[in-house]
Amino acid sequence: FADIAVCKPLARTFVYRIAEPIEVGCRVVVPFRKQEEDGFVVGIHREAPAGVKPESILDILKVADPQPLIQPDIFKLCRWISEYYLAPLGEVLKSALPPAISQKHIEKWTGAGLGEKTAVHVIDSPNRLTTDQLTALFSIQEIQGFHTVLIHGVTGSGKTEVYLKAVEHCLAQGKTALILVPEIGLTPQLTGRFAERFPDRTAILHSALTRKQRIDEWLRIREGGAPIVIG
Repeated sequence: FADIAVCKPLARTFVYRIAEPIEVGCRVVVPFRKQEEDGFVVGIHREAPAGVKPESILDILKVADPQPLIQPDIFKLCRWISEYYLAPLGEVLKSALPPAISQKHIEKWTGAGLGEKTAVHVIDSPNRLTTDQLTALFSIQEIQGFHTVLIHGVTGSGKTEVYLKAVEHCLAQGKTALILVPEIGLTPQLTGRFAERFPDRTAILHSALTRKQRIDEWLRIREGGAPIVIG
């Protein structure tokens, strides 16, 4: 039996019968209130819930994902988000995936070899950092663990160059970087700077992308092809 978080604004999960092995995190289609609804497997158990007759439990109609598209660390994060913000788990998990993504997208992506990780290429900046920029960069590089740093400077003072150098430092340590900007209109210029410095290593995600673009970028990130993400 499987606990299913239906992709509806509901706080609880529902139990369904499974006819084949399935992993936690997989998407399924289930009968729900005389309709078919998408849901996520969030738990597996051998016995029916206490007080419920096994024959009264409905079967899962379809397994959409043979393997979970949501990776374990993201699945754990979604559970935390659901509990902390009192948000329906099914809707949180659904929001962690690009709209309309399917197993065919995964197979096409990996089949073409596009999901293979490659070396990170960095083009050195011809700009020499100022004393203030170096001070900010060294402060970031010396941090151990999670810590907040506020970089203050007027427009044109060189903050973006500090961000670029900080990201380069992260990549050198085998880590990844997420760059968030306040609005979509600011992404083209910033994306250009990062794409120039880190060729073919930058992905972009925002609501103005087409459905196909969002899926392609999400897959690049998931498969390790873009260690830098601008959103």
